[in-house]
Amino acid sequence: MYHTVTCQEDINYLMELFFDFHDSCIFKLEYVSGAYVTKDLAMNPINDKRSLKLIFQSQQSSVHSIELEFMGLLNLCLVPAPPAYTCDLQDAALFIEKNKVYWADSSEFIDARTDYQGTWLCAESLRWRIL
Repeated sequence: MYHTVTCQEDINYLMELFFDFHDSCIFKLEYVSGAYVTKDLAMNPINDKRSLKLIFQSQQSSVHSIELEFMGLLNLCLVPAPPAYTCDLQDAALFIEKNKVYWADSSEFIDARTDYQGTWLCAESLRWRIL
């Protein structure tokens, strides 16, 4: 069952449930643009879905895995950790601003206009579920 995030209370519930993403990691992500090519090679080049699914796993939360689905993706800045470094999260930022949902791999992210060096994204909406 998916839970829709529409307000700060929804965010607070998710952050508390998943222990603010502490000791978690991005396990997998999947992007669906909406564009496609048919069997007869006709193209529909319209990005009408722009859906990004992120699967997180946690060793700290009582919930082992969750999926966050960001719909209407507007920005994605993916900065994977190099192989010699760990990629576990200490915390995360999740907030709604001007009817857009933001997620980032650290609570230090406050604004897309800053020179943030980590992974962050912005979308029109968010829903999530326990896996």
